[in-house]
Amino acid sequence: MREISEIHVGSWGPVCVDGIREVLPMINDFMMVISFAMFLLQKLVEIIPPRLLEVKTLK
Repeated sequence: MREISEIHVGSWGPVCVDGIREVLPMINDFMMVISFAMFLLQKLVEIIPPRLLEVKTLK
């Protein structure tokens, strides 16, 4: 049983570090996507109200 537990400990160390290294870029990309989505929402909010006002005045 000692050999198995040692293998687990040995394999878990690199797995944890590699997992964190793989997740960090994903988190970075996720934050970039969120900031880009917020930017697009801001632009949409700037563009839409005048058109809505035009539609209301046409009615």
